[in-house]
Amino acid sequence: MCVVGRRLRRRSLDDEARFARSLGVACLLGWVIQQGYFVFVVRDLHESLPLHFCDIAALIGPLALLEGNRRRRTLWRNLLFFWGFALTTQGLVTPTVDHGPTHPRFYLFWLNHGSVVGIALYDTVVRGYRPTWHDLGVALSVTYGYAAALIPLNLALGVNYGFTGPSTPSVSTVIDALGPWPLRLLWMALIVAAVFHAVWLLSKLPTKASVENGTD
Repeated sequence: MCVVGRRLRRRSLDDEARFARSLGVACLLGWVIQQGYFVFVVRDLHESLPLHFCDIAALIGPLALLEGNRRRRTLWRNLLFFWGFALTTQGLVTPTVDHGPTHPRFYLFWLNHGSVVGIALYDTVVRGYRPTWHDLGVALSVTYGYAAALIPLNLALGVNYGFTGPSTPSVSTVIDALGPWPLRLLWMALIVAAVFHAVWLLSKLPTKASVENGTD
């Protein structure tokens, strides 16, 4: 996607915008299919609500692609960057899917997480998005605010959306090493802040894409 997008962008911004919109529509359709599968097929309150960070990021990603060539610093581009590179990548490193390749959920998991990271990479490499210090603060505020809102919901329903509830994923993840709830929420908050700062600092490195797009 990035190679094609870069070539199209050098030729014409309109050509790249049409390509990005096509990708955005495809990813949006994929998001609808996935959520429909979990709501109507899985029908499990612990999994079927699109409340995980990656579920929301998978919806934000297509919105960023459908935006066209406007260089506005929108909230969804900001959250796509930080939730894509800092949060969703953790799902790729320690996947929580407990089904093999003979089950549809295996492919839905990898397509969902892969599309988030892929679109974040596209917006960075092709369109030269670079978050500012203010964007970092906004992303942290929204992330902490949303995580805090999930805590009472998790407690009331006995679920674990956003991994802020008392339970842990069914497969081994880094959360298992953070100790008991609720103290591990503090360690999670500190880790999120550190990783957000790390990806923000990496985005400050000049690249050919950022120079071409005038974002350095």
